[in-house]
Amino acid sequence: MGRVFGEMVMKTQCSVRLIFHINIRNIEKNYDELRIFLQNTSEHFQVIVLSQTFYINDPNIFHIKEYPIVYNEGRYNNNDAVLVYVAKQLEYDYENSSVGEVEV
Repeated sequence: MGRVFGEMVMKTQCSVRLIFHINIRNIEKNYDELRIFLQNTSEHFQVIVLSQTFYINDPNIFHIKEYPIVYNEGRYNNNDAVLVYVAKQLEYDYENSSVGEVEV
């Protein structure tokens, strides 16, 4: 795998939820590699969290089948945004909040 996916990947299993997180370092440059990784893994992640996606005009461009998207574009700088894919069978709720100048 390439530079981004050559790093250690942390998986956490909490109850029945399998969560995958990676600092994608610009989703536009690394999306294809992410898709290849997800296709080749035997895990079926219920939540996929991508940090440092950089600003995305239209997050739906990066759609993954069966995963609705939650996107926080970030406003601190051009690098900070976070994109979360949540398996459609999970019930969830979310809220964007601000901590000082940072939106979380």
